[in-house]
Amino acid sequence: MLSEALSYIFAKCQRKYRRLGYLKEAIAIEARHKRCKSAWADHLKKSQQEIINAVRKTKGRKRIVILGAGSGYDIPLKFLLSEFKEIHLVDVIFLGSIIKRAQKYPQIKLLERDVTGTIDYLFESGEAINLEKLNLTPPIDVLCGADLVISCNLMSQLPFNIRNKIQGLEGETSSEAIDLFCRSLILSHLNWLESCKATVLLLTDLEQHFVPRDHSKKKTDRENALFGLVIDKADQYWIWDIAPCPEVDKNYSLVHLVGSFYLQKKDKFQIR
Repeated sequence: MLSEALSYIFAKCQRKYRRLGYLKEAIAIEARHKRCKSAWADHLKKSQQEIINAVRKTKGRKRIVILGAGSGYDIPLKFLLSEFKEIHLVDVIFLGSIIKRAQKYPQIKLLERDVTGTIDYLFESGEAINLEKLNLTPPIDVLCGADLVISCNLMSQLPFNIRNKIQGLEGETSSEAIDLFCRSLILSHLNWLESCKATVLLLTDLEQHFVPRDHSKKKTDRENALFGLVIDKADQYWIWDIAPCPEVDKNYSLVHLVGSFYLQKKDKFQIR
């Protein structure tokens, strides 16, 4: 409890992001990482290796931009410091641990930005909104000048707090309409990555599996993690043991299927 309180005090987080729950969520993720460190180790190692592989396939070495940098557990920061003149870490919140690391290196710049382009509007809205007319405008300037852009294990989380905000607004918005909006938000993120003038690495969870304690395959419940969107032909797949039993349930563990997708300039994701 003390460590979580200190994380709250020393976090770098704008008021609007705090009010939408991003700070609370980031602290909860950091606490889960501490509890599940051994279970997460393989996923973090594979994420770091995929980033290293992407760097080795990318020609430019001026700037790397990492979206969803979080606390940096899945980022091979020491390796990147030896490769790039500029490292831009992008997220809505930075906890003290990553702030302390960044302060040691002038190459690292922390950017508090909303990569969905929707939070400012939703934060100010107190009434029901027309989701079909809501303009999704990711911040184009964030990707400018990058040689390599990495979307790092954040895509399924993009709609989470935004969805909660929409559900809490006055008026009636169907759950189907909200889910469709969340899907559009994820698709907008993919289109944004495709439009940039850099090579791209996408690391994302694709499915979530609720696995029973006895590991019976017949009882495993599988759900799409991206509101129905499917991205085909990952370069690599692996399993992230994100919440081993009894972290979220005494009878089930939560594991995610993760995919790694590397795009050369002007390449496209295969989405359905």
